[in-house]
Amino acid sequence: MSRLRVAAVLAVLSVLLVACGSSPNAEHASKAGDGGKGPVTVKYLQASDSFAYLPYYIASNEGYFKDQGITIDRQPNIGVSSQAAQSVLVGQADIAAVGTTGVYSLEAQGRPAKSVAALTQQSILELALRNDVVKKLKATTGTTPDSPIAQRVKALKGLKIAIVPEGAISRVQFEATLKTYGLNPDKDVKLIPIEDPDALVAAAKTGHTDGFVFSLPNTQAPVTDGWGQTWISYPRGDVPALKDNYLIDLETSASYLKSNPAVVKRFLTAMQKAFDLLKTDPAAAEVAVKKSFPDMTDKLFNAAYGATLPAFTTGMVPTQAGFERTQKTWLPTQDHPKALTFGQVYDTTAVQAVGAQ
Repeated sequence: MSRLRVAAVLAVLSVLLVACGSSPNAEHASKAGDGGKGPVTVKYLQASDSFAYLPYYIASNEGYFKDQGITIDRQPNIGVSSQAAQSVLVGQADIAAVGTTGVYSLEAQGRPAKSVAALTQQSILELALRNDVVKKLKATTGTTPDSPIAQRVKALKGLKIAIVPEGAISRVQFEATLKTYGLNPDKDVKLIPIEDPDALVAAAKTGHTDGFVFSLPNTQAPVTDGWGQTWISYPRGDVPALKDNYLIDLETSASYLKSNPAVVKRFLTAMQKAFDLLKTDPAAAEVAVKKSFPDMTDKLFNAAYGATLPAFTTGMVPTQAGFERTQKTWLPTQDHPKALTFGQVYDTTAVQAVGAQ
């Protein structure tokens, strides 16, 4: 009996030792997808459901993530870039698609975030004004939607514009536009902070504000519905000073990137396939995107999709020049500006490898 007891104890100890010794590896495998090869769940977050994320919708709806063994655990949207960027630091997201300058803000604070790709390398923001406001501006200032951009911006003096709160990239870019043409964002224009995209549109439509700033497709709703007009369009190239500024980055934490480089690469591989479809077959890409917007009218969808396409013609590999252009826009909007280097913000190892495939 004593030998049996000893054997039993040894067997139990053997199981416990194996279990204890393997648990860290098992935990790592579940996070990294068995060394980056097996199935893995990625917690993903983006700031809104605008067309700034076209490649994500395509990769999701066409099964590109599934092909890479990735299950997307979509987290609730966070509309303010600076807040959304922090999601990867607190564990709410593994990878987040957020306003580029939100990542800059974290890096300026010494927070361990990294951008691994520049998802949207052109701004798709627009300023829409109600028809009666446009008519009034024409009568009082002689300015129309076809006037030179400097005249259109100066005509905004005294207006109430709905826009997302401070810390969002759309606010950074719009404030930079006002400053470029001589207006003080804190005095000359009343900026009404509203985070929810639908509420932005409603505020202008109901007369609580004169217009609103946001990204496509929301800004085309007033046009297709007949109650408003586009006053400034960044994707159309209305603001040369902000031409080719980055809008959305794919961001992760430095620790997640270090522990899961293969997963990040697989995620970017799926996104690259979406970019390839946008470039080679935009009609098929359009069908894929539309699955994410089933209730949108064809008129609105088609107008917004066509206006957005140019933002995805350059791929998602960030460049030194693109970074410098975007930082030049961001720095003057900061209370305590701190210049960054490309290497502080971006780790391009995975995205360059994907692009070379």
